[in-house]
Amino acid sequence: MKMLMEVDAFDAAKHIFIYGRNSFSKYSSFFYRSIFNIGSSSVSSNSPFGPIFEDYYEGPDYGNQIAMRALNKKIGGVMDNQMRAIVIESSNFIIFFGYILGLIWDVVRDCQSHKTSVSSMEHTWDRAVAFYAGSLENKGSENNQDGQLLYHAANRLCPNFGTCNSEEGRKGNSLLNDKIMAGFLEGRDLIGTEDCVGLDRIARKTILPAMLAVLIQATLAAAFYATNAPSNSSSGLYTENVVAEAYVYASALVPLVHQVDRNSADLLVRNMIEPLGITEEEGEPMPDGYVAIFSAFEKVILSEFETLWGMDCNLIGTFVDVYRDDSPESSMCSLSSSVVEGNKAMATSNAKNDASINKGCYAIVIVSAVGFALSFSVVW
Repeated sequence: MKMLMEVDAFDAAKHIFIYGRNSFSKYSSFFYRSIFNIGSSSVSSNSPFGPIFEDYYEGPDYGNQIAMRALNKKIGGVMDNQMRAIVIESSNFIIFFGYILGLIWDVVRDCQSHKTSVSSMEHTWDRAVAFYAGSLENKGSENNQDGQLLYHAANRLCPNFGTCNSEEGRKGNSLLNDKIMAGFLEGRDLIGTEDCVGLDRIARKTILPAMLAVLIQATLAAAFYATNAPSNSSSGLYTENVVAEAYVYASALVPLVHQVDRNSADLLVRNMIEPLGITEEEGEPMPDGYVAIFSAFEKVILSEFETLWGMDCNLIGTFVDVYRDDSPESSMCSLSSSVVEGNKAMATSNAKNDASINKGCYAIVIVSAVGFALSFSVVW
């Protein structure tokens, strides 16, 4: 799908998005598993985030709607490269993100009901792992750039936040991935012993906050690099990928922020969602600057997210611009006391926007999930 969009075959990519390819559904020999099918399923509604998103977007199909608008090229002022970014990132950070959490909570509730077999729960748990890690991450291969899913996203973000593992053999792997995968492994053991209390704890206290931290990292990095993003000299449009990525990441987070702080949610909308497709005459991306977004997240994380979702500011780390040796550090735990200078000046490396959010690193997957992921990942 990604390759098709790169050669402007959006209709063919849309067909795969809607109908899938090479991954049969168990319910019919004529039905393929597709991203659209996943985005339309009720599974995402089962997680603690599900009802919040459906209330904010007034329905369950919000991820598909964002991706389909891009596949149909129905977003004015947005270039093809940005349409591709919207499809890929919304599939990962909205559709798959919600689906993974929904699968996890399916297992937790099945365990608590004592009406589902251990093998069935293990299979569903492995599916969650597959959709998080995919099949292209290779153990022992540093700087692997083949991954396409959330595991890979965490790895490409960790240099910006000082959250990469420095141990030999694990260098470049996100510490958030280590935490999430350890949670998946422990959770599978707890399923085997039918320890439902422990399973619920792993889901709520380990996997969910770490996955949320990956999404917040993506949003903060996009906010930084979208600040002062250049416009096209001829069209006046802001054509950098990071402007589209900022739109997706903010869309994936704004329902959670809106639940606890509407002013911060409005800030996200004004700076990262509404500017998509505008011209230089109409305004600019990130009109309030990245510092305003960072400060809003510090406020939300240190107050409400910690209580509601077990969020720890240390999970996110300390942001630095990896392309500048003199970049000030912005920590989610102490941003208000950090020396943050030059809201505009710190974003001078915009020519490298896309590269900063698209670095590949080495990763590992749970073997039991690979077979499922391999059959599905071909849609990319």
